[in-house]
Amino acid sequence: VVIALFLMLMVALAITACGGDGQPSPHPEPTALATTVVRVADVGEFLAQYQDVVLSKEQCAYHPEPNLVDCGDEGLYGLDQPLPGDVGDCGVLMVEGEPIAISCDTRVTAVYYEIP
Repeated sequence: VVIALFLMLMVALAITACGGDGQPSPHPEPTALATTVVRVADVGEFLAQYQDVVLSKEQCAYHPEPNLVDCGDEGLYGLDQPLPGDVGDCGVLMVEGEPIAISCDTRVTAVYYEIP
């Protein structure tokens, strides 16, 4: 009985994940899996708290249409505000192996988003 219930649950989850009709959704909702990050108002103040530690930056991919930054193993992040203008490159700032912020460079400025 337990195995039958487990199999029924797995089938129901598979149908739901595929959009209910057995077909994969053409545009899955990635924002549901993303951690929302908030734009840093005062970058100098934000970075000052890390002045005594080594920061590293790992490359990420920016997807403007859903407003997401994909950092692979370091996470998927939804920006609370769209980036201004053309984006040159985005990365995740790390302290001792932990992500602390998303940094994106545009033609005009660098924009930082704090990771909660």
